[in-house]
Amino acid sequence: MALSRRDLLKVSSIGVAAAALGGCAASEGTGTPKEASVSKPKKLLMGAPKGNRVVIIGAGFAGLTVAKYIRKHNANSEVVLLDRKDNFVSCPISNEWLVGLTQIDKLSFGYYEVAKKHGYKFLHATVSGIDRGARMVSTEKGDIGYDYLVLASGISYDYSKYFGSDTALAERCRQECPPALMFGSEHFALKKKIESFEEGNFIISIPDGVYRCPPAPYERAAMIAWHIKKNKLNGKVIILDPKAKPAPKGAGFLAAYKELYPNIIEYHPHTAVSKIDLDKKTITTESTKDEKGGSKTFSFEEANIIPPNVASPLIKEAGVGMGAAGWGQVVSPTFRTKADERVFVVGDAVGGYPYPKSGAIANAEGKILAKSIANILAGKSDDSLGTLPENVCYSIVNGDPQEAISIGVSYQLVKQKDDKGNESLNIKPTSKENNTRSKDAGVATHEWFKGIMNDLFS
Repeated sequence: MALSRRDLLKVSSIGVAAAALGGCAASEGTGTPKEASVSKPKKLLMGAPKGNRVVIIGAGFAGLTVAKYIRKHNANSEVVLLDRKDNFVSCPISNEWLVGLTQIDKLSFGYYEVAKKHGYKFLHATVSGIDRGARMVSTEKGDIGYDYLVLASGISYDYSKYFGSDTALAERCRQECPPALMFGSEHFALKKKIESFEEGNFIISIPDGVYRCPPAPYERAAMIAWHIKKNKLNGKVIILDPKAKPAPKGAGFLAAYKELYPNIIEYHPHTAVSKIDLDKKTITTESTKDEKGGSKTFSFEEANIIPPNVASPLIKEAGVGMGAAGWGQVVSPTFRTKADERVFVVGDAVGGYPYPKSGAIANAEGKILAKSIANILAGKSDDSLGTLPENVCYSIVNGDPQEAISIGVSYQLVKQKDDKGNESLNIKPTSKENNTRSKDAGVATHEWFKGIMNDLFS
C-alpha cells in the first residue's frame, strides 16, 4: 500500500518528536520539586552572600530583564540567574514558525554570552527547593544563598478539570494534543502535527481564566487556517472558546476569520471543554452562557488543547502564592511578595494585577523591578513605585502577505473608595485596538520582536 504525504511525514519525524516529548518540564525554565532529586545537596555554591546577591529563578522575558537591568543600575550587585534550560527560545513569533514562516534560529538565543557581557552569572540548573528561612535555593548542583530572591518562574498547566487526579492521562493529553504555551517539546510536537495534517478537524481549545498570551490561540488558529488554505487541504480549524468573543482584538480576529478563512475556521463562543476522550478523539463541551446551550461533542483529527494555567510550582514551594491557581501574591503596585520582603515575583507568575501574561509585560515589569532592587541594594529610596508597565501586542492573521492587528495598553494608578469610604489605589488599564489588518502592522510585528530581543540579548 502506498504511503500518503501524512504517513511519510509521520515516519520521518518519529525520532525528532519522540526525543522532544521527553524533555518538557511543568514550568518555564525551572523544573519542580517533584522532578528534582529528593536528597538535598550539601555543596554550597559561590560562597555565602555578602549583602548584595540577587538570585533570579527563570530566564525568560522577565528574568533576563531583571538580571541585565539590576547590573545596569547597580554595578556592585551580584546577580545569579538560574534556568534548567541552557538556551532561550521565544514563544512570541513561534506561531509563524509552526507554519514555516520563520526559522527556529530567529527565535533562539544563548544565555552565556549575554550574562558575561552584563556581568551576571548564569547557572544551568534545576531548582529542587527554596528555604526562605535560610535564604537558600537548592539545585542538583548545590545550594545557593541569596540576599534577595526573584521568582520569574512562569506558568504550569492544570489538567484536573479534564482528568481529575489521573496524571498519566493528563501527560498523554499534553503529548498527543500539545498546548504549546511553553516553548520546547510541545512546540515541536505541534509543528509536526500541523505539517502532517491532511484532512478533518483541527481543534484549538481555549481555557477558562487567565492564561499565557491571551491572543496567542486566536493567532495560532489563523496561522493553521492559512497553512490549510495555502496547501489546499480538506480540513477545518475549530475554535472552542468559553468567552463571548476573542479577547483582546476580537473584532480583528473575527474579521480575519470571516474574510480570509470563511470555509476553514469555525468559531464557537460560550463553549468550554468539559470532557476529552483521547481514544475516540472527541471533545465534549458545555455552554458558558446558559443551560439551554447544552453539551456538544466535536471529533478531531488533531488538537491543540490548552488547559487552565496556574503558577509555576516554585511559587507554592516558596510559600508566596495565592488562590487556587497559586499566582504570586505581591504588595500593589510593587512585585515584592506579601509573605517575605526579600522575595519578589515578576512576569507570568504574578497574580492580582490586570496585566496580561505576555512577553512585553514581563519585560516592562522586569525593568521596574530591577530598578527597585538596585535602589534597595544601594540603600536608596525606591523611586520606581509610581511606574507601571505598558503593553503592546501584535498578532499575525495572514501569512502571505503577512498582515497583523495590534493592541496597546497603558496603566494608571487611580484612587477609589469602598462603601465604607476607605480609600485605596487601583490599577486602571486603557487600551487602544487596531483591528484593521495590514502589511504595515505585519512589519511592525517583526520590528517589535527585533527590538525586544535586542533589549534582552544585546
